[in-house]
Amino acid sequence: MKRRFKFVFFVAAFFLGGLSIVQAKTVEASMLHRAYNPNTGEHLYTQNQNEIPFVVSHGWRDEGRAWEAPNNGKEVYRMFNPNFGGDHFYTLNANERDHLKKVGWKFEGVSWRSGGSIPVYRLYNPNAKSGSHHYTVLASERDHLKSVGWRDEGIGFYATNPSNATSSIKELEILKQNYTSLNGTWTNSHGYQITFNNGSIKLSGSEINGRTQFSLNNPIKANNVLFISFNPAPAPNGMQVMVALKGTSPSSGLIGSDGTNRDNDRIIMANNGGTSLFSPNKNGGLADTAYYKK
Repeated sequence: MKRRFKFVFFVAAFFLGGLSIVQAKTVEASMLHRAYNPNTGEHLYTQNQNEIPFVVSHGWRDEGRAWEAPNNGKEVYRMFNPNFGGDHFYTLNANERDHLKKVGWKFEGVSWRSGGSIPVYRLYNPNAKSGSHHYTVLASERDHLKSVGWRDEGIGFYATNPSNATSSIKELEILKQNYTSLNGTWTNSHGYQITFNNGSIKLSGSEINGRTQFSLNNPIKANNVLFISFNPAPAPNGMQVMVALKGTSPSSGLIGSDGTNRDNDRIIMANNGGTSLFSPNKNGGLADTAYYKK
């Protein structure tokens, strides 16, 4: 049985869209959860699961589990800047903590513990006023952000287990049109299958204009999702496979919440631009058509 380490999580004042929460709560050191604010670009990382539904109710997006923190280790301090729409910052460095306090940031206590062998990368966006720092255990996410102008600030802290935040899919290689990490058969809840084989896909259970086999081309990443087009493109709107990695959730204005199983890599096949298909059925999406690798 996993040992639990309990500590008091102090939130001096949590501001969100004009709201302020003041709380002092005992939480258990275990899994970190991640949420995203599309209005400010900020990510929130927290072990307090009660924070996630609160921020989601105010327009944030639940992005699932981030990584597992150890029961013991170095303290990670949580800071909050109430300016520019709000921004959180997490650091092991007491000097950084004290400097930020002097320039107006609010100290919100010890957020979690750092320890273990899995690096959590820290990145900085010099062009952002809010959400200027990002933390991830995914090297592919780190490398993508570097490619679009973020600065790699090295390892921010360590995790004991990446949990469901790791994936066998190699985003960076796919963006270079190397599709081998997708190889294998993926199945949805209706029993339909997609088989990937080094850049070609074969469909079963349905046909598109009488075709069952296509090549893949034009891979791009947007809204936390990999989009890969079909070749030849079926009429009238073309088709794409959309890949969401384990532990991540699509971030798009079309999505109220992710209805797929984020404990797994997921693929959805849809017309171009069909990100809303990740939504639950009650929101008009078709999450039950998501394909999972067996």
